[in-house]
Amino acid sequence: MSHKLWSMQSSLKLFGTTPDVATGQWIEYSSGIGAGVDSFYEYLLKAHILFGKEDFWKMFHSAYVAVQKYFRHGSWYHEADIRTGRATYWQLTSLQAFWPGLQVLIGDLSAANSSHREFFHVWKRYGVLLERYLLDHQMIHPTEKYYPLRPELVESTFYLCQTTKDPWYIEVGESIVNSINLYTKVEGGFASIKDVTTMQLEDHQHSFFLAETCKYLYLLFDDSFVHENNYVFTTEGHPFPVLSNWHEELPQAYVPTNWTFVKGWPSVIQSKTTRKRLQNRYSRAPNTMELQNSSQLKIREA
Repeated sequence: MSHKLWSMQSSLKLFGTTPDVATGQWIEYSSGIGAGVDSFYEYLLKAHILFGKEDFWKMFHSAYVAVQKYFRHGSWYHEADIRTGRATYWQLTSLQAFWPGLQVLIGDLSAANSSHREFFHVWKRYGVLLERYLLDHQMIHPTEKYYPLRPELVESTFYLCQTTKDPWYIEVGESIVNSINLYTKVEGGFASIKDVTTMQLEDHQHSFFLAETCKYLYLLFDDSFVHENNYVFTTEGHPFPVLSNWHEELPQAYVPTNWTFVKGWPSVIQSKTTRKRLQNRYSRAPNTMELQNSSQLKIREA
C-alpha cells in the first residue's frame, strides 16, 4: 500500500489526502501534514525503524524535504496545492500536532521545538487545543471550534521530553492535565468540548483519549516502561519493541537537505557505533552540514 501511494506523488513529491480507489487519482489536491495524510508520513518513518528497510527511509526522507519546502512557514505548517506548491489554506489543525514528535525521531529538534511551542501557545490561549485555527485571520474556525481530547500535542510533548530532558515539557504536561481536569472531567469520565469559546461539553468520550492521550501523559511523568527496551509507537499509541539490530547500520543514502538544527541524537539511534558513523558521514558532507562537536550539528539549508 505504501508503495502504491508513493507512486501517486506529485512532481513536487507531495501527496493528496483523498485518492479515488477506482482510478488511482487524487480527488483533493490541497494537502498538508494533518488529516488524511498524517499517518502516511508517520508510518513511512516508523516502518523503517521497525523493519529496517531502506526504501521506507528513502521515501520518508524525500517526502520530509518536500513538506519542509512547500508546507512550512516559519514555525507553522499550512496547506498547499500538491501540483504547484502554492498555499491554499493557512490554518492550524489539532492533528498537525503529531509532527514535532515525528521530527524528534529524525533529530530535527529545533523545528520540533519551535512548532510545539506554537501549538502550546494556542493551548494556553484557549485552555485547550481547538480543532482548527485560521492562521491568516488569527481566529477560531467558525464551525470547527471543538476539542475532542486528542492526543497529538501530548504525544509530541512526550517525545521532546524524552530527548531533551528539559523539565519545561513536564510543566507543559502539568498544564495539559490541569486543563483536562478543569474543563472536561465529568461523572464517569471525561467529555469532549463542543465549543472552546464557551467550554460547552458533549456527551461523548473518544476511545483515543484513554488509548493515547492518557497513555502519553502517564509516560511523560513515569517513563520507566520505555527504559527497558527500545519501542516505536503506532499512530494509535501501541508500543512495538524494536527487536532487530537494524539501528547498527546506516542507510546508504542519508543526506538531510532541509533540516533546520539538530542538537543531540534521535532516541531511536542509541548505539555509540551508529553515532560515530553519523558523525563521520556528516563531517564528510561539505555544503550540507557543519560538524560542531560530537553532540551538536548545525545544518544549513540546501
